Amino acid sequence: MVMIDIHSAQSILTASPQVPYVIISISDKPESLPDIQQNEHCKGLLQLCFHDVDKDFRRFKTISDEQAQEAVDFIQSHIGIDLIICQCDAGISRSSGMAAAIAKAFNGDDEQFFRRYMPNTAVYRKVLVKLQEITMSGCKHNWIVYSTAVVDATILVECSKCKERGGVLRKDFTEQDWKDAFTAPSDPYPLREDLYPFVQT
Repeated sequence: MVMIDIHSAQSILTASPQVPYVIISISDKPESLPDIQQNEHCKGLLQLCFHDVDKDFRRFKTISDEQAQEAVDFIQSHIGIDLIICQCDAGISRSSGMAAAIAKAFNGDDEQFFRRYMPNTAVYRKVLVKLQEITMSGCKHNWIVYSTAVVDATILVECSKCKERGGVLRKDFTEQDWKDAFTAPSDPYPLREDLYPFVQT
């Protein structure tokens, strides 16, 4: 179980956790990032700059794939840490999107963040997709369909690298997905990356 806390640019200035922790700090631009005072328990600080939008619009830029990967690499390098602090300007949207993705990937439950905050959907989706490619063993899953049989309304999938198995809800497969799966008997059918968050292991 990973402990996750959310802060605004104001509240983070007085935060001083007494357990080992890391901070993911998000703002619109570098000069808006808060001057965070780290105590002896802080094990890392990642600063990211993007706007609070779900998709790029004119001069407003959402989280990029590269930034999502940077966040995931940072999280992975601190697996086992007691607390992850997610901070953005208001402490409402981008930080909760990051927190919800972490909670879903590692704790299996993101409900509290959707109930109490307004998670940025682009942050949530991009970070979660990348987090769920990774297991605690460090495997970046490459899910393939290993059986077109349906078990309890799910498609059976397997990681071609570590052989971990799971399932994807049948409703998440399009008609073309089904056709591709059934007409590829010699080569395992690769699972679309946008379905990774739906894999239940």
